[in-house]
Amino acid sequence: MAFTEKELEELRRFDALIDASPMTYKDYIISDFIEDILFPELEKQRAEAHRRYQRRKDQAKAYAQAYQAAHREEVAARKKAWYQANRERILASQKERRKARRETA
Repeated sequence: MAFTEKELEELRRFDALIDASPMTYKDYIISDFIEDILFPELEKQRAEAHRRYQRRKDQAKAYAQAYQAAHREEVAARKKAWYQANRERILASQKERRKARRETA
């Protein structure tokens, strides 16, 4: 079905009107709702991508917790060694932070 020149001009005018006006949050919600109705496969793809992301995030969290539990002493020793090696720098930084906080209070 071809549009007449008059219809095409009306479509161009309407597109320009829409492009000129800023979208509000309500407009985005309506746009998402219409997109979900018109393209349900996109919503399924987004939902599946979100499930994959959440699954990977949960796996990473479980791995980190298991590692921390299994290597608790090793991690504590590493943190203590780093703190001892950087003690002066940390204390100076804390002193500066306290001083800046007193000045702004």
